[in-house]
Amino acid sequence: MSRLAPWAGTLRYLVDRRGRAAAERAIDRALPGLGAAERRAIGRASYRQQAAMARHRRFVEQAPERAICRRLEHRGWHHLHAAAAGGRGVVLLTAAAGCPALALRAMAIYRPRLVLADERSDVAALRPALDDGGDVALRLDLSPAGSGEPLPFLGREARPSPLAARLAIAAGAPLVPVFALPTPRPGIFCLRLCQGLEPPAAGDPEATKSLLVRCLGTIEEVIRAQPACWPWGRCG
Repeated sequence: MSRLAPWAGTLRYLVDRRGRAAAERAIDRALPGLGAAERRAIGRASYRQQAAMARHRRFVEQAPERAICRRLEHRGWHHLHAAAAGGRGVVLLTAAAGCPALALRAMAIYRPRLVLADERSDVAALRPALDDGGDVALRLDLSPAGSGEPLPFLGREARPSPLAARLAIAAGAPLVPVFALPTPRPGIFCLRLCQGLEPPAAGDPEATKSLLVRCLGTIEEVIRAQPACWPWGRCG
């Protein structure tokens, strides 16, 4: 993977005036109280990491399993083991923090019974995998222009897809957020699994919303702990 990618990110940060301003607005909303210099530093680091992510995504698509595993540190597997112990299957959910493609590829390697889903999937097609004690993994779309119900996220509204929450509720399966986050070591990521979220009762009319709010809360915690891992330039 090229060592030039971060420098390309810095160059893009310097020339992308509109995106740079959007990033600083988004950072100010999500992390109030930071000074202008701190916002600029986070924005610049985010651009550098996003440029590197483009290279990492190509690596994730092409590399053999052994090469993927060599680039990972691990944190939080006990959360997944606890969630899976109930035998109800597990919904694994990632988002745009870090490298979501790597998070999904890694989980497919380590969890052989994993089913990878996308926003075109439906609950009925995915539920048998959970009922059989397997896992389903997908990426949560957090676009403000999405089709889901508007919910607060990082100081603004997002419209997260309800698919993961609906699937977890229908199957009674816990939902475990997972992220592949950059580390200080070049090319090495921390595969972080967060504490499982138990779904509300299926008959609760607010079940989907309440589970999504908890998911967003976990994602926000990850971003606030490592703000450069988030693509702020797309969030203004």
